[in-house]
Amino acid sequence: MSFKPDPYLERLLQSFLCRGEQARQAFAEWVGHGSFDDIPPSHFRQMGELAAVIDTLAPDYPYRSRLMGLTKYVWSNNIHVLRLCLPGLDRLTTAGVPTLLLKGGGVIASTPDALHRRFIRDLDIMVHEPDIPKAAEALFADGWRASTGRIPGSVRAQPFDKVIANNPHGQNRAEIDLHRSALHFGRYGDFDKKMWDRADQGNLMGRAVQFPGATSRALIASMQGLIYDVDSTFVWVVDAVRALRDPKFSWSDFLTEIRRRKLEQHALRVLDYLQSVFGVGFGEAQRQQLKPNALDFLFSAELDAIAASREQRGIRGRVDMALAEFARSRSFGRRVEFKTDFGVRMAKVSDQTEPFGVGEEYHFGTVQAKRQVDLIIELPVTAKDRRDFDLWRGEVWIARLKIKRPHFGQPSLHGRWRTKVTLRDDIAGNFYISAAN
Repeated sequence: MSFKPDPYLERLLQSFLCRGEQARQAFAEWVGHGSFDDIPPSHFRQMGELAAVIDTLAPDYPYRSRLMGLTKYVWSNNIHVLRLCLPGLDRLTTAGVPTLLLKGGGVIASTPDALHRRFIRDLDIMVHEPDIPKAAEALFADGWRASTGRIPGSVRAQPFDKVIANNPHGQNRAEIDLHRSALHFGRYGDFDKKMWDRADQGNLMGRAVQFPGATSRALIASMQGLIYDVDSTFVWVVDAVRALRDPKFSWSDFLTEIRRRKLEQHALRVLDYLQSVFGVGFGEAQRQQLKPNALDFLFSAELDAIAASREQRGIRGRVDMALAEFARSRSFGRRVEFKTDFGVRMAKVSDQTEPFGVGEEYHFGTVQAKRQVDLIIELPVTAKDRRDFDLWRGEVWIARLKIKRPHFGQPSLHGRWRTKVTLRDDIAGNFYISAAN
C-alpha cells in the first residue's frame, strides 16, 4: 500500500491545506467525484477540517449545514474520548511519571481549536523507558488492562484499555497507547532524548501537559505515513503539513534529526510528495542536505517491506527490516530489566469436569496461599482451538491466562486447566476472569 492517499482524498486534503485557487479547484474536484452521503471513513475523519474553511471555499455549498453538524460530532467524539482517557493520564501524573502526549492528543494540546477538527480514537502517551513498570502499575491500579497481555519494553508501544460501564454516550471502552519510543524507526535505539528536551507545555481540558514541539511532531507524523495500515485514514498528512508550517518548526533541527536516525531515504519519499502537493517549503537547499549514503539500498528495501502487509513482505521483507534497524540502532532487539510479558500458559490436568449448565462457557476456581494464587479453569466440549482470559482481582488486572490445545489430534479444549500466578502486590478483592477478546 502506498503512503500516498488516493486522488479523491488528496483533493479533499488540498481543499483545506492549500489556499486560494488551488484549494477551490481541489474542492470542486472532490465534490464532483461522488455523493456527500457516500464519503468513505477516511474522508469523514476530515469533515471538521473542511467545515473550518467551507465559507471561504464555497459559501453556497448545499451540504453546509450537514457539514457543520459533523463538526459538532467531531468535537463531541473528542470530548468523550478525552474524558474516558484523561483519568489514566491523571493516574500517571499522580504516580510521578512524566508524560509526553503524541499524535492526536499532542495536536489538540498544541492547538486548542483542533478539538473541533482533529478526530481522535485514543490517547498516545510516551513515558521514559525506566518509568514503564511504574506507569503500567498505575494504570492497572486504575482499572486498565494490558490489551495484548504485554507492556512496552522489547516492543516500543502497547495498548491499554478500560471498560467504561453505563457510559451515556455509548462508547464502552477507553484506550491508551503507552509508548517508550515515539517512532518505529529507531525503536531499538536511544533517539528520543531531544524530543523530551524540546517538548512544549500546554493545557488539555484543565491539565498541564507536555507534547512534542513542532519539529518533533513533523518527524513523528511524516514517518508514521510510511508504515502499512490496512485502515489508514491518512491523518498523518494533515499533522505533518501543519507541523512543517508551524512558526516554531526548524528545518535545520529536522534534517539533523533525520540524518541522526538514518532516515534520509524515508524523508525524501515523504517530503518530495508533501512539497509537490501541498508546498511545505522543502526546497532544493533542504534536499541537498539529505545526500545518499552507502546503505541506501538497505533502507530502500526496508521502506518497501514496511509499506506492505505482513503477508506481502514475507521472510525477505522481515530480514530487510531487521538489518536496516540494526544499521540504525546497532541492535536486533531491545532488552529491558523489567517484566514485559504478563501471559501465563495453563496446563491441562484432567479430562474430567463438573457438569456444565446451559450457556455456561467455563468454570473458574482459585486457592490463594500468601502472594501466590492457584487457578483452575474448566472448559466444556464446545471450547475450540484456544482461549485467552484476563485474570482480575477486584478492579486490578493481574495477568493474561492462555489455554491452547496440547495436541493437534484433540478436537476441543474440554477439560480442567491449571496454573499458578504470583501476585505483584497485596491487592484486595475477589478473583475473577473475563474473556480476553
